[in-house]
Amino acid sequence: MNEYISLFTETRGLLGVTEFSQLPFVPKRMFWITGVPPGASRAGHAHRTCIQLLIGLSGSVVATVTSRNGQPLATTLGVGDSLLIPPHHWLVLSDFSPGSVLGVLTSEPYSPPEYVTDYVEFENLGSP
Repeated sequence: MNEYISLFTETRGLLGVTEFSQLPFVPKRMFWITGVPPGASRAGHAHRTCIQLLIGLSGSVVATVTSRNGQPLATTLGVGDSLLIPPHHWLVLSDFSPGSVLGVLTSEPYSPPEYVTDYVEFENLGSP
């Protein structure tokens, strides 16, 4: 799960590093999610071409990813954990712990037509 993150722990604390040259895409955007109230979820969409790298920065969050032909796979991301989300995968983020922060690097800038927010449309997407 930490293929793209290196963690270094010492007496002064934890240092997490992402080397952009080792990513399977060139990051074009970075954003983070925090302050999600108990019981709320985020995402609930897929992307047509965008690749995302989720990075746990603080606390924990559950990322549930569904491919068009597969069953949902839930993964808990803690500090320093990462998860690569390819295009044509439905993502739901839930169970944010208090104070959690999730960082996201993306292969594309923000573009509303890039998002697939209807699950039926997602199931009918062609190959990326």
